[in-house]
Amino acid sequence: MLDNILAVVTDLTIQQEEVSRLRKDNPTKSKSFREVFRLTDTHVEIASIATNSSESEATWERVCKRLEVTADTRDSNGRNWGRELTFADRDTRQKKLSIPMRMLAGDGQEVRALLLDNGLEIEPNRKAKYALLSYIQGAAPSRKLECVDRIGWHHQGSVFVMPDMTIGSDDVVLQSDTALDHAFGTSGTLEQWKQHVAAPCEHNSRLMLGISFAFTGPLLELVGLEGGGIHFFGNSSTGKTTILSVAASVWGGGDGPGGFVRTWRATANGLEGVAAMHNDTLLCLDELGQIDPKEASEAAYLLANGQGKSRASRSGSARKVARWRIPFLSTGEITLADRLTEINDRHLIKAGQEVRILNVPAEVGGANGCFEELGGFADGAKFADELKRASRRYYGVAAVAFIERLVAEDLTLFRGQLRELIDDFSADAANMDLDGQVKRATNRFALAAVAGELAVHWGILPWQPGSARAAAQKCLRDWIRNRGGVESSEELTLLRRVRSFFESHGESRFSLMKYTGESPALNEAVTNQKSTINRVGFRSEESDGVHYYVFKEAMRNEICRGFDLKRAAKILIKAGHLVPGEKDKSAVKKRIPGHKNSVRMYHFLPAVLGGALRGEDEG
Repeated sequence: MLDNILAVVTDLTIQQEEVSRLRKDNPTKSKSFREVFRLTDTHVEIASIATNSSESEATWERVCKRLEVTADTRDSNGRNWGRELTFADRDTRQKKLSIPMRMLAGDGQEVRALLLDNGLEIEPNRKAKYALLSYIQGAAPSRKLECVDRIGWHHQGSVFVMPDMTIGSDDVVLQSDTALDHAFGTSGTLEQWKQHVAAPCEHNSRLMLGISFAFTGPLLELVGLEGGGIHFFGNSSTGKTTILSVAASVWGGGDGPGGFVRTWRATANGLEGVAAMHNDTLLCLDELGQIDPKEASEAAYLLANGQGKSRASRSGSARKVARWRIPFLSTGEITLADRLTEINDRHLIKAGQEVRILNVPAEVGGANGCFEELGGFADGAKFADELKRASRRYYGVAAVAFIERLVAEDLTLFRGQLRELIDDFSADAANMDLDGQVKRATNRFALAAVAGELAVHWGILPWQPGSARAAAQKCLRDWIRNRGGVESSEELTLLRRVRSFFESHGESRFSLMKYTGESPALNEAVTNQKSTINRVGFRSEESDGVHYYVFKEAMRNEICRGFDLKRAAKILIKAGHLVPGEKDKSAVKKRIPGHKNSVRMYHFLPAVLGGALRGEDEG
């Protein structure tokens, strides 16, 4: 009768409370029992058999639907032992989970909850609950696997682990003691994704950058670049969410809550777990306006820096710090700087925050928002709706194909080739004297261009060679234009503040100087009769425009407040706004009303009120 049944026998002593129940129900049986399990085609079953009885006399009871313990797991250091479990859920989909053995400690509630959450049917009685733990713990699988606790690259870039698959090895699995909240997965074929999602995006720079950027996650570690984000901002209904949808389709799918595109509506702490789950892949965050302004600043550093907070365990020892390296795409009607100013008008974005999230205008000009071409559709809304529908239907296959090609490469040689391609892209922007911050940002666009061109070369993207690079270059130019130039963030902040000061107070706080005689340099200066409230200096109307002369303390305490005065003066001289003094001094000697001798003042040229910064468009 049992010839076609696989019996799994353990020598574990049944739990004391179960023994008591069996004695009460079966007073004639022996006081000593052993648990015997068997795995049928449909179920796991248990019989509690007296040691002096035969199995043929047993009464079998169901524990759960068919569940196989297929392997032992442990990490590379011989710790974190666990079990790989295979079963079918209620929809007959095959599931494979790797759970740590520590989940079997205590009453095992966590492991039962995890299995139930994944669709395993467990008998709803006390005996089955405890029998399930004994069955898993007592199994003796012959196969052993290495377990890891995060997705992404392992074994020096030769194995890539995802929640439901491992590329590059059959002996490495992701192990977790919680139900993983992810939307990685595949739907459709690569050809279907190329035809319905990727192909219509060609000739649209924002869509192409989004898709190309989605392939950069697996390249970050290979080329040694940091993570960071690109934020598409602009008015509503311009297609920003469509950019996220097509980019997300490279890795996974789903719509609404639980889909691959998440929202910014979270705390910085909450984003830690989300970031760790997307290590070496892609994170998509919609609607920056939904995050609390106080959390936004911290989140910018958190996501790009790739490390969570240090925390203590219950015993007081340090917990393992979450780490990740991710590219992330973001959208919103406002930029991070706009969000931060909602805290305080003086809460300016720091340079480190700016370079971690690059603000690219979503709109490309014209009436179609972020779209340059509509692929034959009547308007941008219909084009966007079709792309979103296709992204929900075909997804995940492009990333798998891309990683499979990466795993097949000779990484020692390939790393060098990637760096050369990135440097080549960046060299195109080197005709401008780029600040270090801008160079870091340029590397992000360069990596997107390289990733996109690789996908084209490998037949994963159906675009023309060079098109991904051209799209990245266009978006880089638009980023520089929106940023205001290629100077450092601190320089831009100073130059804008100085310009704003003279635009606001050019007449009200500067006394007008008039001269008597033919030679102003040799005559005493006199001012107009109108008094100047809170005067910071003087102004002189000359043939090339208005020149301004600022007192030293006004320069230090108002115009350049928050900046080192010497450094600020050098920046202003470099920008052509300030006239340098003699012998490397920043101020010039000037005769002004009320002073018998010359006074050192900061001489601003008319250019302080006009002209574009380097890399910035006029107008």
